[in-house]
Amino acid sequence: RVPRWFLDDENIRDDIEVQQKKIEHYMALSDKPQVKAMIKAPDDLTDKRDPFKVELKLSEAIAIIQKNERGRMGINKADMIADWKRGAQRKEEKAKRKEEKGDDGHDDHAQQVFSATRIAAHWKRRCDRKRFLRMRDEEFQFLGMSPPPPPAIDQISFATETRASRKKAQLDASQAYKDAMYEEKSWLAKNEGPDMKAELLEHYRQGILKRYEETLEFPENLDDFRTPDQPAEEAPPEAAAKDAKGKDGKKDEKEAPGAEKRVGTFDDQSESKVVTLQKHVNQYTNRWEGRDETTNFDQKHDRGMLSETMRPLVQHDVWREVDSLMREELANLKSIYQVAAKKKKKGKTGGKKKKDGKKKKSGDGKKKPCCAIDKLYKDDASKQGILPELVIEGFCKKVKPERLENIYGEFQYLGAIERVQHTYCPPPSMQMIKSLIVEHAILPLADADIRMDAPKMADGKSLVARSLLMYGPKGSGKSMLARAIATEAGATFFDLSPSVLEQNWDKYPGKNGPTTLLHKVFTCAMECSPAVIYMDEVDRIFVAGKKGKKKGGGGGGDGPDKIKKDLVAHLKILKTGIESTPKHRVLVIGTMSAPPPLTLPGTLDMKELDNFFDEKIWVNSPDYGSRLLLWKKFMEQAGVDVDATKLNLSALAHVSDGYSSGAIRQTVNRVLTARRIQQLKNRPLTVQEFLGPLSRTHYTWPEHWHAFREFDHVITGEAKRIEQYVQDQGGAEAPAKDAKKPAKK
Repeated sequence: RVPRWFLDDENIRDDIEVQQKKIEHYMALSDKPQVKAMIKAPDDLTDKRDPFKVELKLSEAIAIIQKNERGRMGINKADMIADWKRGAQRKEEKAKRKEEKGDDGHDDHAQQVFSATRIAAHWKRRCDRKRFLRMRDEEFQFLGMSPPPPPAIDQISFATETRASRKKAQLDASQAYKDAMYEEKSWLAKNEGPDMKAELLEHYRQGILKRYEETLEFPENLDDFRTPDQPAEEAPPEAAAKDAKGKDGKKDEKEAPGAEKRVGTFDDQSESKVVTLQKHVNQYTNRWEGRDETTNFDQKHDRGMLSETMRPLVQHDVWREVDSLMREELANLKSIYQVAAKKKKKGKTGGKKKKDGKKKKSGDGKKKPCCAIDKLYKDDASKQGILPELVIEGFCKKVKPERLENIYGEFQYLGAIERVQHTYCPPPSMQMIKSLIVEHAILPLADADIRMDAPKMADGKSLVARSLLMYGPKGSGKSMLARAIATEAGATFFDLSPSVLEQNWDKYPGKNGPTTLLHKVFTCAMECSPAVIYMDEVDRIFVAGKKGKKKGGGGGGDGPDKIKKDLVAHLKILKTGIESTPKHRVLVIGTMSAPPPLTLPGTLDMKELDNFFDEKIWVNSPDYGSRLLLWKKFMEQAGVDVDATKLNLSALAHVSDGYSSGAIRQTVNRVLTARRIQQLKNRPLTVQEFLGPLSRTHYTWPEHWHAFREFDHVITGEAKRIEQYVQDQGGAEAPAKDAKKPAKK
């Protein structure tokens, strides 16, 4: 599971909402209809073509309607004739009985006895049937063949409602606390602010006058007159960090000589965390440990503590205002009393400044080796201006939200045995895929500390994935997983699929066009981190170069493979481990719907593809257990409670072998229309209703599945590992065989 605070944290939630509002605003400015449509209907990254739609000519459609109409009329006529025959037969039987018994042919007493006997027999049979059905359900529940009856209180729904109500109470309390903070700060600024301001102004003026009486000169700045609890002028963070680092480093160097090296100590990052933790412990000890909160059941804020919290903020605002006023006042005093001295000083130093300026100009005149694109986007303002361009062009998208808990699948319990006994590794189950994605992709993408502290494997490779490749048949859930990663991490979504690239090549012409585009996308992604860069049909990007071209170069023409070289170069910018920063939280996701032997035979650059993607996942068609779960879940989502004793879900799971989860969803949505759901009471569901629509969806043929297996065997490095293992075993057995040979006489 993914930690809820990735999305529930107040600051993170506000940042995500602001980012989405920005994207929607820029989408409204686009002249592309598909971009504007994403404001109300976010893109789900799926194929919009209806598999059940058949393209027909007008004459063919009319012929089908005529054929069905003639069939309907024939059925109605046959029903009418059958009703007429049954009525005539009943009349003949009634007339025959009348002739046999005479008179009116009725015996009231006998008829009443017969009717009562029939009613009693039917009622007894109905009661016995209900009793036997109840006994059968109890036995099935005891044997575990059917689920137990639903409890009086659904604990899952109850827990969900409780959490929602508590969350609402937390948000209301947080908003009330913010309002109280604003009111308290306003009250302090109105009532205590003027006194603070007057006292501080008096302190500054007395200090300046005293300095002038002693030295007949005004001070250069106001640092000498600050109160002990007043901070100095704000310095740039980088300079402050540099000064602190230099002072501390020199101090440590002076104290270090002659001392033994410490073993088992924390590093700098761990020490800072310990200091922060100790700070919070001291705060709790001083403020909360001895406080009696037994009467404050609703945990309302305390007015006195709130005043203590807000008073330093008011003081800081007053200090900034007074500093600004005193700088102006000091400048005015200097201009009044020291004008002549200032002019003389300027006259003496004017020539030197000019010379220095010339020298500086001649020194800076040398061109430094730098990228021309970096010059365009070297400041934060220009980097922020990239986002509107990418949104309007369709590279930055608003995708349909998805949660990992809505991606269903069973765990493959025999997978461990198959990995040992078989040459080819079996495809991972959906539960394994979700675990891998959470650990290697979502957690490092959502939290910078996890990305920095992630351990490394034995071969030195980081567990953090900068890039992720998912391959599998159409409809297996690759795009859904990509949307789930972006949703769970609160990431901005960028789309570099070939279909999007081909629509915008005219805006990035020439040799440097792909470089400019990739630089824009990666720069904007790092500024909007966390971010996901999605590439569908990645096999069209990583195309092997022709003979005679430079290795690793992009393809020619206007194909999507033009970005391959720049894509590989930009991936190296993303860092992991201790070198990473929050801006490096970018994940590149590539998907493939068919292996190389089926799409681009002999043209896929397997080596470059393997080196580019850190993690590779085979998203296969669901197995039997997952298919059984999918049929049930999709029907429940459509509003149908499935009874396994009435609808054979096991048969549906067997016949849908080779079909993807997307195909099963399309079939359920096709069959369970609103009209069909209304007819369930009179006409229950049958297996035969699902077979026709299922047969028209995408199916993974055996040769396609074997091609995926072979591709997975190579791209994951399993083939090399087995080959190396066989060679090592052969080298170990050779000396043993030589030792067993008898010595020649």
